[in-house]
Amino acid sequence: MATIPLTYVHYLRDQGRLLRAADVFSKPGWQDRLRKYVTDALAVAYGDAISTDSETQAAIRDGSISPSHWDFRPEGLLVQFGQSEIAAHVMGAPGVVIPWALIKDDLAGGEDLCLCD
Repeated sequence: MATIPLTYVHYLRDQGRLLRAADVFSKPGWQDRLRKYVTDALAVAYGDAISTDSETQAAIRDGSISPSHWDFRPEGLLVQFGQSEIAAHVMGAPGVVIPWALIKDDLAGGEDLCLCD
């Protein structure tokens, strides 16, 4: 079955442009850390339902660091994938929330950017 795309659009009206990853994250190496957090969280949440083929792993690597896969929640950064993108169609649109406390040191605005308490 074909992948059903899922895209979040975050538009910065005052700057007249889409949100970039650099608007959110600034510390060197943030990409590798976020990818690991997402991969680990997916393994816990979905176990063997996440495909291990190279195409799926590439989708996870790329999607984890793409603002088009992010939504900002009070409890953390939601990283979500389209239906059939990384798991069977029946799994819906898999996503995991990475707690702000885990990523706050990598944020471009520090704790001011996250929705932390």
